[in-house]
Amino acid sequence: MHEPTRTVVDDAARRPEFLTVAEVADRLRVTERFVRRLIATGELRAVRVGSRVVRVRQVDIDALLEPVHGPGSPIGRGPAAAPDARTSGLSIGRRVGRRER
Repeated sequence: MHEPTRTVVDDAARRPEFLTVAEVADRLRVTERFVRRLIATGELRAVRVGSRVVRVRQVDIDALLEPVHGPGSPIGRGPAAAPDARTSGLSIGRRVGRRER
């Protein structure tokens, strides 16, 4: 039997889109500092590639932007609602954006 041929487009569609902190800030129209704060508090999931490079998946941005439901719902996502970075499987090390002296 003939197996369907995989294309580069199929592979690209299955891979998660990773964005830089600057790209996330641009898309959300906020500062890079604010994005780094969201990452440090665990409100926005991110992955560290190497010792300095941080990337954010598009699906994690989408999760951050879920709409507030109803008039009685709390506005935003506070630290109590955010996943704990220590238990989420991410290892983002020291706080992003802080310079070591």
